[in-house]
Amino acid sequence: MQDLKVKLINLVYEINRVTSESWIKLFGFCLALSWIYAASSQCCIPLPFNPVPFTLQSIAFLFCAWLFGKMAVYAYIIYLLQGLVGAPFFAHFGSGPAHLLGPTGGYLIGFLVAMIFMATTRNFMRKSNFMLLCKYWTGSLIVFAFGLLRLACFVPVQKILMIGFYPFFVGDFVIKAIIMLLLATRFKK
Repeated sequence: MQDLKVKLINLVYEINRVTSESWIKLFGFCLALSWIYAASSQCCIPLPFNPVPFTLQSIAFLFCAWLFGKMAVYAYIIYLLQGLVGAPFFAHFGSGPAHLLGPTGGYLIGFLVAMIFMATTRNFMRKSNFMLLCKYWTGSLIVFAFGLLRLACFVPVQKILMIGFYPFFVGDFVIKAIIMLLLATRFKK
């Protein structure tokens, strides 16, 4: 009986050790992925007439959500938290709550919702390139919907599309969609 008790205690200890090691590895992965997001946010082109820069964020966020699922979403939440507490992770090395509350804050929230969409639909018709493009375009529309709603608080309604959508249409819906497709064909399981 004593031998069985020792074996059970050892088993519980081993399960706890493996679980904590796995948790540490998963957190480390999410933290590293959040830094990749931060780097993609710095690859930006400021537009002189516009508070919204052209960045590589959308391709990085949505591709990682498609590839890694919920882990990419967790990494994005970590990215947002790091940026909110002062890490220079947002576009143009920005940080702090002002970025979430400012004109581009809606895009940051939109990315979270779009990533949740991509992560939850990632296995639906995964081998279909057309379905991947449809998911990417839907994710991009989600980002723009949230972004434009927030931008409307800072820009006259007549100029919202001119400032927050039209300058990015070709880049997001054509060029980045092609990049997404090329990356996905390389990483398809």
